[in-house]
Amino acid sequence: GIILYASGGVLFESGTSAIEGGFRPFLFRMADLLKRVPYKVLVEGHTDDVPINTPQYPSNWELSSGRASSVVRFFIEETGLPPQRFSAVGYASYKPRFELTPENRARNRRVEMIILKE
Repeated sequence: GIILYASGGVLFESGTSAIEGGFRPFLFRMADLLKRVPYKVLVEGHTDDVPINTPQYPSNWELSSGRASSVVRFFIEETGLPPQRFSAVGYASYKPRFELTPENRARNRRVEMIILKE
């Protein structure tokens, strides 16, 4: 499939799955692209390797899954894309795209959208 990803910068509010305002225009552009193709989309959430432990997110597993789910919910509720096209999964920090260094943490905090040609 084709992988589209957003990383670095502020995609979500710190320590939450709430989509940051600056990430919304990117997601609207992605929705425009997704409306042009009939394929299913797998949304993957990834975190850096800094542990989290809050009541809502006891680990990066929950945080990464929550962020992927927030993106799926955005596409469905905000852009009208059909829910049956989407799946969401979280990988915590266990599939880094970049070497695990303090400098690369922001780059490893990302969401990947994989367009699946079935």
